[in-house]
Amino acid sequence: MEPLKPEYGPVINDVTSFHYPITVPACRLNANTASSKPSLLFMTVNSAPGNFDKRKMIRQTWLNHLKEESTNKKGSFSLVGFAFILGMTDNNETQSKIQEESQTHGDIIQLGMSDFYRNLSLKVAGLFNWLYNNCPDIDFLYKVDDDVYINVRNLAQFLVQHRSNKSSMFGSYYGYEGKWNITHEEWPWNLYPRYFNGQAVAISGSSILPLLAAFQTTPMMPFDDVYYIGICTERNGVTLQFASASTR
Repeated sequence: MEPLKPEYGPVINDVTSFHYPITVPACRLNANTASSKPSLLFMTVNSAPGNFDKRKMIRQTWLNHLKEESTNKKGSFSLVGFAFILGMTDNNETQSKIQEESQTHGDIIQLGMSDFYRNLSLKVAGLFNWLYNNCPDIDFLYKVDDDVYINVRNLAQFLVQHRSNKSSMFGSYYGYEGKWNITHEEWPWNLYPRYFNGQAVAISGSSILPLLAAFQTTPMMPFDDVYYIGICTERNGVTLQFASASTR
């Protein structure tokens, strides 16, 4: 395993060899794309394999608004990619339905790893690896959960205001830094670093590589919000921008 950033230290996690049984096309960006829209946005929705109804609801609601805003000639961003992020399931019937869903909608990236709660950090690493290899020139990744409703107008305004912020991550403060449900060997300290509520996080495109390099060199822990937002950003210089009440 070659280190993405040797200065981060020795590689301890293989986060560049993921298999993607189902995927979406890579971003195809050109000079016209970059100049015609202020911000190039890739939107991902973290979803469990069996959450078919939640994915259907998103396609019928805010995803339509997002696509309409993106195609607006006076819009503030260009949606260069969208995908639901899933892991694998042991249920053959569920997997067959996911494959049919992908053939119908073409909006699923499935990672070749088991999809359960304590694998969420690895799932985020798989997403970042896919983006690093397939969409390296985006301005923003907006990562949400499948139980979140997006106000597209607010998102468009945010992208206009913060496009110049490089190596940054934006979110809402979780408000709790104590430990829970983890062994002393996994995390020997009494508190976690500050992190966001991971239901909705915006990440500048220039942060993708530094975060993936931090995944390579930072021991994994099961709580993805704490891991990639609170811990990995401590070693790679990505700045956390905490939302105020007026912009949340």
